[in-house]
Amino acid sequence: MASISDTEVAPETKNQPEELLDVHLVKGTMLTDRKYTRLQQYTVKNSGKKAKTVLIEYPIDPAWKLVAPEKPSEKARDLYRFAVAAKPGKPAKLTVEEERTERQQIALANMDDGTIQFYQSAKVVGEKVKAALAEIVKRKAELQQLGVGRQQREQRIRQIAEDQNRVRLNMDRLDRQSELYKSYVKKFTKQEEEVVKLNEEIASLTEQETSLRKSLDEYMMGSTSKMSRIRTVSRASQIAGGQRPAEQQSVVRQRDEDLRVPCLLSERSETASMFAAESCPRQAWAWHPLF
Repeated sequence: MASISDTEVAPETKNQPEELLDVHLVKGTMLTDRKYTRLQQYTVKNSGKKAKTVLIEYPIDPAWKLVAPEKPSEKARDLYRFAVAAKPGKPAKLTVEEERTERQQIALANMDDGTIQFYQSAKVVGEKVKAALAEIVKRKAELQQLGVGRQQREQRIRQIAEDQNRVRLNMDRLDRQSELYKSYVKKFTKQEEEVVKLNEEIASLTEQETSLRKSLDEYMMGSTSKMSRIRTVSRASQIAGGQRPAEQQSVVRQRDEDLRVPCLLSERSETASMFAAESCPRQAWAWHPLF
């Protein structure tokens, strides 16, 4: 809270959820437009006996657009100035609202199921985009199923190899004419036949995987659909960068009338100004009589 004499200014940052505005699919990439909003509220308390008009300075950030108030009372090169009328005993409020729109891009191939489901359920996403995402999910599931089948067969071949290594050690100690030895030979024969079959299936599945993956890549690269801006939908995540940096927080410093030391609000005037004094650090703010 900043204060001087009988006037106090209390700043408060309020976070707002981001909004998904628009979604496009262009050559294997999802392009999203999001709007971020940040609010800074100031409460001015005048405990004196006379009404005051206080100018509150707010740093200009080129990346953010001023929404409210619609226009500042004054504008310097890097500062907005907002006039706030503060009556005695009645807190006055000023809310500064800014917004910025950001375009983000995500490779469709890198999107997990949870991310895809989010966009499929978002009302702002058009039907063409949702249909394309549904097709991608379907093809990815088919690709995953092929991969699982191939891995299962590869695992079976490894199990057979381990079993055969164990049996060979036993066979070395057996009579080649014994029934047990002959049973091992039959087992080896069946296992080798199984391995041949498994390798053929693995080759087929690998070929299908390659073909399906190529088809999926071509589909994603060819997916180009745009939806019109119908409405916006709010996400629960907090606004990125919503917290104002410390150097942008308003800090009141006092200075006397000849500007040599921290000053005192002049009692000769009912109107005061809050400004960044040239003799003070950039992040410091001071009160100064308008006249």
